[in-house]
Amino acid sequence: MGPFDSWINSAQVSPKKSTHRFSEPRSIIITNQIRTLPLHLKFILYAYIRLLDRDKKDTKVTVGDVFEEYKKLTAEFNTYSLSIDNVINCIKELELLGFLECMYICKVPGRIRYIRIFDPSQIPKYVSILKEDLDKDKIAAIPYHL
Repeated sequence: MGPFDSWINSAQVSPKKSTHRFSEPRSIIITNQIRTLPLHLKFILYAYIRLLDRDKKDTKVTVGDVFEEYKKLTAEFNTYSLSIDNVINCIKELELLGFLECMYICKVPGRIRYIRIFDPSQIPKYVSILKEDLDKDKIAAIPYHL
């Protein structure tokens, strides 16, 4: 008789099924998450969306394109801009959060080839929230004097 025989002979109780359901769909969770993003992540996401609005035909947006548009956007808001390495890290963070989808170069790990929006149907909602939040954050932005 081993130490675990009592477990074998005891009545097995099935685990309770979880009754917890997500009350909000994924799109609502994502749009609520936009409001909590740091300022520069909002800038980068908005810069990407501005590039899509400008070039409706070309959806292959690169990191360099986003970085150039991001620098223009930070100049409009009169605040400092991050380096390209930090912008790449922010793009990867936006990918982890579910806003963007990155296509990587196979031979070089970590290098992003193209960037796409994860859910294109949500772009108008993203734009309205980002414009509203960036107008609020414009006052809070740290000025950069040239």
